[in-house]
Amino acid sequence: MLFWVYYPMLEHSRCRLYMIPMKIPTLTGERFHLRQLNRLFLFLLFALSASLGTQTAARAGNVYVDRTLQAQLATLGPIAQIQAVVNFDPAVRSGAALASAIRNLGAGTITFHNLDSVGVLATPGQINAVARLAGVTGIYANRQLTYFMPEANSYIGADAAWHTLGITGKGIGVAILDSGIDGTHPDLAFGSKTVQNVKIVFNQEDVFTTAGKPATESLFVEGLADTDTSSGHSTHVAGIAAGDGAASSGYYQGVAKDATLVGIGTGDTLVILWALAGFDYLLDHASQFNIKVVNNSWGTDGGSQAWDPSDPINKATKKVHDRGITVVFAAGNSGPGPDTMNPYAEAPWVIGSSTRR
Repeated sequence: MLFWVYYPMLEHSRCRLYMIPMKIPTLTGERFHLRQLNRLFLFLLFALSASLGTQTAARAGNVYVDRTLQAQLATLGPIAQIQAVVNFDPAVRSGAALASAIRNLGAGTITFHNLDSVGVLATPGQINAVARLAGVTGIYANRQLTYFMPEANSYIGADAAWHTLGITGKGIGVAILDSGIDGTHPDLAFGSKTVQNVKIVFNQEDVFTTAGKPATESLFVEGLADTDTSSGHSTHVAGIAAGDGAASSGYYQGVAKDATLVGIGTGDTLVILWALAGFDYLLDHASQFNIKVVNNSWGTDGGSQAWDPSDPINKATKKVHDRGITVVFAAGNSGPGPDTMNPYAEAPWVIGSSTRR
């Protein structure tokens, strides 16, 4: 006689049912080995316990906690603080209400105007308590991201678009969310070509709000001529996108040579929270600068295995897309092997860009 035993196993945070056929002897046929059957059920019980234990480790208070954050928390003492990103459901609780509840736990918060995420500065115990608050849907590590280096391609036909179609980017704002823009460069002159240049500040003592102690500094410093003071990465990107060629009498021009630029700089180090702050700033000022495109020459690795639609960056870029802004991501530096694409470039609502040598 055959029957099927079902038990759940956690795989990539999803509970799946697996079926195992087992032959059970009947009393009239083969001898019924009760002891062996008990051992088999004991094995299944252990398997079930192990799978549920894994599921519990990946979730706290029925809220997903990403594996990177779990690993970080495991190394911290009880009073050590860590930055993280909390996703929430705005239909259940507003960002302001959730931030207030988080501060009541003793943690610090950063809130955004347009995104369904809240930055937190918290101890491991406070992170666990946050996971049990109403409206919280996931908690992610504030991972450091990597800048990618795109290369200009002389064969993309930009000149044909200029001369045949008359498309030069005139009247369009292009946001560069990256290390910043050096608006003192003639091709990217601040005030005419670079119409706004913003630096995101990241001293956690100044920008997180805690109970009874509001943040003392804004996340942004606006109106700076040069926000790319150390790496030059974003200045390079901005030149490819929309440099006007002033330094070379028009010889070296960007693809959208007549577009204006909005620089949103995070400096040498880019982490998830500052990228979210950049997207939030973009959404607040999209109409003011007629921003229709945002370029992101940064990301992470892992390919499709790292794709997570609930990742705070993916949720933010979906919001930007839904506001009618084209989101462009570099495909990454990890190729040409299979499945090496920047996971943020794989979102169906963004354009993943790459060059071929």
